[in-house]
Amino acid sequence: MEHSDSVPLFSIVIPTYNRLSLLKEALASAQAQTYPNLEIVLLDNHSDDGTFEYIKACAVNDNRLRIVRNSENIGPIANFQQIPEHAKGEYLLILSDDDLIEPILCARSVECMALDNDIVLYASKTDHFIGNGSYATAEKIQHNKQNQDLIVSGEDYFKKWCENKLFICWSGIVYRMNIVKQIGKWEHCYNVDVQSVICCALFGRVFIDHQVLSHYRLSNVNTSNTCWKSLKYRLEDFLIAYRSICRFSHDRLDKAFCDYFVLLIFCHIRSVKELKEVRDILLQLKKDYASGLYLAYVSAKHFHRLILSIFFSMKQRAYIRKGYILCKNIILTSNITINK
Repeated sequence: MEHSDSVPLFSIVIPTYNRLSLLKEALASAQAQTYPNLEIVLLDNHSDDGTFEYIKACAVNDNRLRIVRNSENIGPIANFQQIPEHAKGEYLLILSDDDLIEPILCARSVECMALDNDIVLYASKTDHFIGNGSYATAEKIQHNKQNQDLIVSGEDYFKKWCENKLFICWSGIVYRMNIVKQIGKWEHCYNVDVQSVICCALFGRVFIDHQVLSHYRLSNVNTSNTCWKSLKYRLEDFLIAYRSICRFSHDRLDKAFCDYFVLLIFCHIRSVKELKEVRDILLQLKKDYASGLYLAYVSAKHFHRLILSIFFSMKQRAYIRKGYILCKNIILTSNITINK
């Protein structure tokens, strides 16, 4: 870790690929930070839209910028996974190349985390803005009505996320780098943001700021929107992320995650076709669990709790009879049929 006159180094890492117009705004918001000892690392995933030339020109006039360019496009997840090895600071913020942060975010986060060494994660309040235009003129949405600062345990932070009471925006999260190093390599999944945030939180406590200091862009070019091709893909991705979280939760959070997993499934079921898709996912889960593949995800009792939770949730939905038969059969047999 590097220090300058007793001020710890703060790393902002921006992974990017072929989104120059959006990157310009994100980078400008990073360069506007008031924190005095800052490095800005740009991970260019071999862009071919002028990104590399632009950031090289920026680095000439700003010695805080450091550029890491991949020799080829290694995909977004692999680009995310190399973030920890390139950040040299004591604190880390990962800024998505289409999001924005307020000038005081870095300074504010260090101030808040200095209150107690047990605070391993800082989370700013985040608003959402719509479209690919300027933040100043965009329509803005706030989901979190919190009006005071909170310090919560990592487990309570995870439970709040499972209950949809908070939104995890990478661009508003600050990590202690020593904890990131302890976690080790992030699992290969698109929920690497949730995975890395929750794993870090479980090492201590989280400072949740009431100030809106990060801005999440809602658009059709979000990485998650382009990568989650189906409900099945999305659910499997969350299970991979949860496998990593389980390494540090010691099964204490299984019930919270199972409840969230059920919610994730049922907010997507809108037709018999989608019900069949869920059936296939559950059958695959049962098969994989039986072969031992999912032992790292949930314990035996929580696997059955997951199936039963889905069963009881289905009874409350429009597909009462179909859902009842589906989950009863999943528990008792592998002979599953759904009639239109």
